[in-house]
Parts: sequence; C-alpha cells; structure tokens
Amino acid sequence: MKRIDFLKKIDFVVRKAFVNMSAGEDKQLQSRRKEQLLLVDEYTKKLLQAHQRFTNSLLAEMKVVPLQDGYIGQVADITKIVEMLIQDCEKLAEKYFKVAVNNSKKYLIRFQKFITEADIEKDTLDFNRYFLQSSLFPDIISRFENAEHRVYKSVEATRDGYRKVSDALISRIGMYGGYIWTVGEKALKENAPPGTVANWIGASDERTCSGCNNAFGGNPYPIKQVPEPGSFACKGRCRHAIQIIGGGYRE
Repeated sequence: MKRIDFLKKIDFVVRKAFVNMSAGEDKQLQSRRKEQLLLVDEYTKKLLQAHQRFTNSLLAEMKVVPLQDGYIGQVADITKIVEMLIQDCEKLAEKYFKVAVNNSKKYLIRFQKFITEADIEKDTLDFNRYFLQSSLFPDIISRFENAEHRVYKSVEATRDGYRKVSDALISRIGMYGGYIWTVGEKALKENAPPGTVANWIGASDERTCSGCNNAFGGNPYPIKQVPEPGSFACKGRCRHAIQIIGGGYRE
C-alpha cells in the first residue's frame, strides 16, 4: 500500500468513526473517543512521516551493483538507517503516549470522586520499546537482507524494488500506530478507582474479531476485569472502548 493511500484510509476511518459512534455511548465518552481518534490520526501520520524519512535515507544510501545477469541493491548502513527509524518511533511514543494517558485522566476526573495514579505511561513506553527492538527492528532488517539477494533487470528496477520493500512496511507501521488507542484505554482502566463498573462497547459486524465480539457477553464488568481494546486478534485495528457506567461517581 502506498503512503498516500494509507493516509486517505486513516482520514476515512476517522470520519466514519465519528458518524458511527455507538448508540450506547454517553456524550462524555463520545467526546473522549473523538479526542482519541484524532490523536491516533495525528500520531499515525507522524509515524508515516518518519517512514518517509527512512525510505529517503535508504534510497540515498543504496548502491546498485551490476552482475552478469542483472543488478542487485546494497545498503552498507542499513542497520544504522533502521535504528534511526526506531529512534523516531520511540520519540513519537514519548510525546503522544503522554497525551493519550492525560486524555483518559481528564475523562475520569470529570465525574469520578478520585483517580488512582498508575504509572501507565512508563509501562506502555517500556512495552513499546520492547516491541520495537524485538519485533519491528528485526523484521525490517530481515526484509532488506532478503532484498539484497534479489536480482533485478535494470538500475531503475532495483531502486523500485527497494522502494516497494519499504512501502510494504506502511500497513504494519499503521497498525503499530493503533497501539496508542490501547494506551488510552489501558490508562482509563488502570486509573479508575476501585468499585468502578464498565461496559465494553463498539462495533459488532463482519470486521469485528471473535475476541471483541465475545467480550460483549461479559457486560457489565468490574473495571479491573473489562478487556483492554487491542488485546484481542485485531490488536492495533481495534474499534472498541471502555465505557464507565457506575461506581465512584460524584454525588
């Protein structure tokens, strides 16, 4: 998928989500979800800008080597270039995860007697760092190591081949960006006071994974038992949210 197509898809999903807010949502939750959707939109676009810088650096450093039967591409500093992308992702997480956590706290403070102070920001940043280093980083390195073994018919075909390998990362990076939705929902769950009761709400259609669909059957939940959006198979594509319905409300 090309970057511009993915950006259009993000904008469409956000607009559609605004129109299709669940009928079971109160106005406070709708306001919070819109705020979070806009944050996901902005954060994901920043990640894709980081990916564009990565692609530009990759192509600038790539050398096309002629062989008897064609051409291959080589990037001497591929590890360094990927590390720069990972560092960009970490910096963006540090900035935007804080906003996601604070948005959830603002939602709680509006009508809860008090909130707990769980260190969600640190926990999610630690997990994010682990994911980047143990999953995304080796995956990108592996893709370009495989690309070095491909033989192309021309110089331009070689460069285009490497560009396509990089473009193939766009969907994965976009899904990774969706984790910020989970960060906000996790912050809501962990900062809510004991005794809070919540519902699992959101879409139930052909695109809803079985885990999310099954979660509806547990409503209402004690706050510590409600599932976290993004914890099922849909992960960064989750369209569900936690709705507080009782316990700990201001009198």
